[in-house]
Amino acid sequence: MIDVTLAIGMIETLSLPTGVRAADAMVKAAAVQLLVSRTICPGKYITIVGGDVGAVRASMQAGLAERAWSAPSRRPTRRSRRPTST
Repeated sequence: MIDVTLAIGMIETLSLPTGVRAADAMVKAAAVQLLVSRTICPGKYITIVGGDVGAVRASMQAGLAERAWSAPSRRPTRRSRRPTST
């Protein structure tokens, strides 16, 4: 019997077109199964894929590359903990 470890990967994007492009890149990059690809609220889109660990890693890299290409900024924003003066 072959021992295969299964994994899932998820990418969230901030727009529908970027999410669809990321999902397309993910399923074309490796032999993964598309589990979910839909909007979760206005302006957010998720894609979840499943398969063996290596395929999910390759798929995630392709999806993240597509998402990063279209993102205006790749730096996370930090919330200020200091009170602002009014």
